[in-house]
Amino acid sequence: MYWRRVRMIVITAILLFLAAKGAYDILHPPRAPAATDNANAKDAPVIPESRKGAENYAVYFTHFWLTGNLEEAKKFAAAGFDPPPFGNPRKVENIIAWDMRSLGEEKVTVTVRALLDEGQIVYLSVPVTVRQNRFGVIGLPTFVPEPTPAEAPKEKSLPQVTDSSTTRAARSLVDSFFRQYTKGTPQDLALLFSDSQPRRVLSPSLKAEYEGLERIEVSQSESDQLHIVARVRLTIDGEAVPQSFEFQAEKSGNRWLIKKTIPEIPRE
Repeated sequence: MYWRRVRMIVITAILLFLAAKGAYDILHPPRAPAATDNANAKDAPVIPESRKGAENYAVYFTHFWLTGNLEEAKKFAAAGFDPPPFGNPRKVENIIAWDMRSLGEEKVTVTVRALLDEGQIVYLSVPVTVRQNRFGVIGLPTFVPEPTPAEAPKEKSLPQVTDSSTTRAARSLVDSFFRQYTKGTPQDLALLFSDSQPRRVLSPSLKAEYEGLERIEVSQSESDQLHIVARVRLTIDGEAVPQSFEFQAEKSGNRWLIKKTIPEIPRE
C-alpha cells in the first residue's frame, strides 16, 4: 500500500512537470536561428521554381515602362515601389530575359534584352524581389553594357595517337557512325556502340547527307580507350553544315566501338 502511494506521487509529479514545461515552451518559444548575412547570401542559387516568375515580372515591367504605359508597369512593381516614368516612350519590337543572378534570399537581378525601334538593342538590369513565390520589381531598370561571352574552357590535352593503324580504325569508326546516323537505322547504329543499344538517327525529313571528314584528332588515355574529336561535313536540306562531335571509344576484341558521344545520341 505504501509503495503504491509513492508510485502515484512520483507519476503525478512527472505529469505536473511535463505540463508546466509545455506551458513554458508555449509562452517562451526557442529563438529562431539568426538569418544568414547578406554578404554570404549573394551567391545563393536561384530557385528554379522562382526563376520564370521573376523573369516575367522583369520583362513585363520593362516593356510597359519603356513604352510609356506606366499604369501597366505598376502592376508588376512591388508594393511600396512607385516608379517614375521613363521619359519619351519607345517602341519595343522584341524583349526577352537574358540572364538572372541571385542577390540574396529574397532578391534577384534580371538582365533584359530589348530590341527597340530603328533596330537599337539595349540591355537593362532589373531588380526583383522574390518572397514566398510572389514577385515584384523593386527598382528602375538600369541600362547596362552588352554582356560579354565567357571564354571557352581549355581542355586538358591528351597524348595524340601515333600508331597509324589506330588512327585509321578511328577514322573508319567515325565514317561508319555518320553514314548510319544520316542514312541508317537505329539497329544499324547499335552495331557501332559497345552496349549494342539502338540509338536514334536523324529524321529523313532533314535530307541529311554525309560528305566526309574535315578534321580528326585521336588521343589515347589508356591502351583500350580512345578520345576522338571529329569535324565533318554534312548537307542538311541541300545546305552545307559543318558539325563537330566527340567520341569515347573502347576496344572490344579487335574492334573499336563507341562508348559515348558528345552530343549524346538518345537511345531508341
